[in-house]
Amino acid sequence: ELALCLKKYGQDKNPHLLVSSFYLPSLQKIKKLLPDLKIGRLTKEFNLKEIELLQPYSVNMSYKRINKNIIDICHKKNIKVFIYTVNDLKLFEQLKKDGVDAVFSDNPVLNQPSYFALGASL
Repeated sequence: ELALCLKKYGQDKNPHLLVSSFYLPSLQKIKKLLPDLKIGRLTKEFNLKEIELLQPYSVNMSYKRINKNIIDICHKKNIKVFIYTVNDLKLFEQLKKDGVDAVFSDNPVLNQPSYFALGASL
């Protein structure tokens, strides 16, 4: 249904749209139906084989599970790394230093463009 709706309203090729999910079969299905759509793999545990098979635009993980090795692996495969939910400035700065591409935050201060410059825009 999502694929039909996106196609109906001409959003299936929108470069600013990212569809993400924890549910792998849904991502596989929408990628097959809309190959130009950016998809993000929400995951609790990094699984390299799964990521290589899916080839998402981004891997979206909790800050509690991410590490520099995962970031480097993703970047070598041209996959963005988005981290949720970062509300602490010190943690934010460390993740930025480690090379994450974006963070999700409930802290309005951290959501200011001056705090984080995305390497690529969605």
